[in-house]
Amino acid sequence: MTEEANARYFAEMMRRRYRQVFWQDNCRRANSYYFDKNGDVPLRPTTTVEAY
Repeated sequence: MTEEANARYFAEMMRRRYRQVFWQDNCRRANSYYFDKNGDVPLRPTTTVEAY
């Protein structure tokens, strides 16, 4: 994988992440163990097909 391809993929995941439950307004103050020290979660907003 090229650095450019990774950057495109990461940018797309960041664009989509606001549809995840972690980023909904009602979970904004949740103290979830899913968030890392940078405020990111390990789960990416992809479909099953995209994951394979």
